Amino acid sequence: MADTKAKNAEVHVIVGCADSRDIPKSHNEAMAELTEKYAEKGTIIEVARIAAAGTFITHEIRGEIKSIVFHSMHQYMDLQGIQPDIYIHVASHGNASLREGADGRKFSYLDIQIKPNCPTNCGMTHAQEAVKVLEDVILAEKPTFTYGKFSMKIKTGENLETFMKMVHNHDGTMAGNWVRSIDDIPAHAYEQKKILRQTIDSDTALKHLGIRLTAGVQNYHENQYYRVDANTHLHTFFDKTFELARKKDEQKSGNEQTGRTAIQNPKYGLFHQSDVHNAREAAITLLDGSAYSAGQVFAMGGKNLADYFRLFGPYKVTGFFYGVANLGLKEWGVLCKTENDAFKATLRLSQDPIMGFIINTYNVKLVPMTPTGLLDYKTAFRHMPAKFMQNGMHKLGATVR
Repeated sequence: MADTKAKNAEVHVIVGCADSRDIPKSHNEAMAELTEKYAEKGTIIEVARIAAAGTFITHEIRGEIKSIVFHSMHQYMDLQGIQPDIYIHVASHGNASLREGADGRKFSYLDIQIKPNCPTNCGMTHAQEAVKVLEDVILAEKPTFTYGKFSMKIKTGENLETFMKMVHNHDGTMAGNWVRSIDDIPAHAYEQKKILRQTIDSDTALKHLGIRLTAGVQNYHENQYYRVDANTHLHTFFDKTFELARKKDEQKSGNEQTGRTAIQNPKYGLFHQSDVHNAREAAITLLDGSAYSAGQVFAMGGKNLADYFRLFGPYKVTGFFYGVANLGLKEWGVLCKTENDAFKATLRLSQDPIMGFIINTYNVKLVPMTPTGLLDYKTAFRHMPAKFMQNGMHKLGATVR
């Protein structure tokens, strides 16, 4: 934990996209530099990153946010004796620019236009197409889905619909309305921020904490961040990070920028806990020792990753399938702060019926790890249940390294 003499603390929760181009090295460098400057002035900065396909504020993401907020409130009161200021940033991405005549000062989604059919636009503009393919693969393979006391062989669309209702509490089809595609990227970011505000204001444990929200659209071509939340009075640590990162980009060669603007072609997939520092950069170092740059790691992050008793939500399932089937990612890191959490996160991926099906069908390799190194599950996970040890992880659906 940071300086015990700190007078203030800010927790910035970034709800971003899984896209491998989302975080350039200059962004990490700028964030580290600004964090140090804030600390010199007596303010601790903590960043937690939630990443899922499309930055939809779903029930799953709301739960992740709530866990981060509550953990932070306890942590800073216990160790610093202070109550942190909470900021949540909903960050979508696309080839965005200001409309003619707009200056961007209103932070309005109406001032932002998106270049159509650009490879840097969010892939979840085609979310329903991706999940329709997943549905077709499931119906072709006819797996048996088991979760808890529920078990069913999926032979027909009706079977799959029953499974979705009984297990995911979704009353509808997978392809029809479990996920939805993004129609308008700037409006989407603004609407998701509104959904989050409504969630906070309806929760008596959250509404009195003074949580500040922003939303915006990131342009990978310029490392520009266009705010669309209408909160013109807010200029946050997150905004300053983009400003400093752009300055750093101007001083560098164009190699990383090429990685940000090219068609997405990452080397690895990654699941990580929200509070793992620079998770994508840590993962690429652990997996093959490469120097980090944007475009290498397609990543989904969350506070509750190690909750092995939870199902994954629609956009993490869709994002995982997109990463495996569309991007060809057959090796995925599972990065957690502790060995036990890495075990539980890997177990969660294995036991989730749809995630486990994707892992088995496409022969996906899961690589459990902590920030200090890769883990051999047979020796590292000392507290795994005896039944799990007897069956072997592959019995639960995962192929592990």
